Amino acid sequence: MLTMRPKGVVALSFRRKVYFALALALSVSGTAFLRAQAATPVEYLAAHLGFTVIEDAVSGTVTLKRPGAVIILLPGSHVYTVNGRAEVADQVPTARNGLVYVAAPLAAELSRIAAATQSRTLRALPRLSQMDFTGKLALTVRAVPGQTQIAISGTGPAGAEVAIMLRGVISADLPNVILSRHRVQIGPDGTFYLATSTAPLYTIGTQVLVDATAGVGVTPASASIVLGQPNSTVVSPLDTLSTGE
Repeated sequence: MLTMRPKGVVALSFRRKVYFALALALSVSGTAFLRAQAATPVEYLAAHLGFTVIEDAVSGTVTLKRPGAVIILLPGSHVYTVNGRAEVADQVPTARNGLVYVAAPLAAELSRIAAATQSRTLRALPRLSQMDFTGKLALTVRAVPGQTQIAISGTGPAGAEVAIMLRGVISADLPNVILSRHRVQIGPDGTFYLATSTAPLYTIGTQVLVDATAGVGVTPASASIVLGQPNSTVVSPLDTLSTGE
């Protein structure tokens, strides 16, 4: 025996189906909307993390650079590289409205790489100026036995840079000839040392004046030495000719 349903019941059932379909569609579109909202423009993220962004219009790649890390992304591809090593993203980067969006997992990985290379960030270190030093220099010059060298040693403020200039009094016509210039660093113990050759620029009998300066705030020092034979115990053939030996 057939039972007849009231028209109202059938109509109500149809409306429920329509409502259910609409609710399902809204739920799916809402999830897609939230997923899209979770993506972050890599250009903004990179600027926050200290990356330089380079976009290649020909290849479509986006390169992120910072000291210690080079990351290359390609919108539409799961594969990206970190310092040449291939990695796989859970969700592909997408390009829209002129920006490249990355999902939360890849954004977190970029943040981790930035943190791992934080110590490699290039920073301008303040240069220590000679104005930061005060004190005075002390200087000693001596011949190196058996060598055509003179040794210059001294003391001064630790860490300061010393400019050393050697001048020669060769003759009355050449009373002040600059022979050489040098720079040395004063060590943590407050001492410095320099050995420089005296040949072939210098001749025996030349008076060498040594001037040492370390900038404003440090009293300079000077010393001198008269050059003799490298080794007085050695007799050259020219010396024997005068005695007839």
